[in-house]
Formats: sequence, C-alpha cells, structure tokens
Amino acid sequence: KADFTNSSISKEEGEYYYSYPDMQQPKPVRSNYNKLNLKKFDKFAKLIEKLMRSSGFNASSDQYMLEAHRYNFKKGVYTKDKQLEPPFEWHIDDYGGISINVITAVLYLYKDHTIIGGNLQICPSHPSESLESPPDDDIQCIEIGSGTIVIFSGDLQHSVQKAYGMGTRESIVIQMERIG
Repeated sequence: KADFTNSSISKEEGEYYYSYPDMQQPKPVRSNYNKLNLKKFDKFAKLIEKLMRSSGFNASSDQYMLEAHRYNFKKGVYTKDKQLEPPFEWHIDDYGGISINVITAVLYLYKDHTIIGGNLQICPSHPSESLESPPDDDIQCIEIGSGTIVIFSGDLQHSVQKAYGMGTRESIVIQMERIG
C-alpha cells in the first residue's frame, strides 16, 4: 500500500476526465456507458454547490473536479520523530485541478483517532501568493476529524499538516467554478 493515493474525476466544458495514481495527465472518458454513470457525480456536485452557496460562496457545478484522498499510516513507520510529509506543499487551488478559479470543499470522511496532526493549515494573510512556507505567525490550523467539512476560496494558501501515528485519513475534495 502506498502512503498516499488519490484518484479524480473532473468535468470541464461538458467533457468528463479521470485520473489515477501515476497517470501523467487526466484522460477523457470515452465510453457512453461511463459518461451516463458519471452523471451521478453531477448530482453530488449540485448538492455541494448548494452547500457552498448557503455558506456564502458563489459557485457553479457546471465545471468541477472531485478527488478522493487516502493517507495510510502504517504501524511503526511514522512517529513523532519521522512524520509523514504531505504530497502537496503550500499551494492555492485556482487553476490547479481544473483550469479555472474555484471554490474548494473538503469533506473529511474518516481520520483514525491514533493519527496526530494531518490537520488543514491555512494562511489567509497571503492569498494568491506562492509561498514555500509562510511565516509561522501567519499560519492558522483547522483541526479536522471524521465528518468535518471545510469550504474556502481557491485563492487561499493552504497545506496539510505533517502527521504521524497509525491508521487512515480519508477525504473527498471537490473544486468547482467560482463565480465573480
């Protein structure tokens, strides 16, 4: 098992794309059967769009990217002295997973209670700037757990906090077009 895996489905300009770990580029969905099944994701995206709008974000589910993340913490591998480095450095989501400005929703499905760290770090004082590592005084940490949902603008600098322990941390990330 890998320490981090992710797969994604995206819809851009009416076309669906997919990617799995180790793929260089997302590939278009060709089969009509698969396209019909992917329309189920459109319903999920519409629900998330409603949640985003009710939280004050102006989003459109016409274009979106849905990604599943799983971190595996193997027994004895990651300790306080040797923590799992997240696969993503500090970054913004605009023009990342899909080629538009986005609103991001992260649905934390599961986080073993034995995992220390792995929370969401944000840096609101440096929006849209590409920072290798923001000053510690500017970093805010949002503690996450199973069932947590966090919604933010795609121009917000963020990263996953280093972590250690044993178990899994699973989430679904959905980015959709930011209007305005």
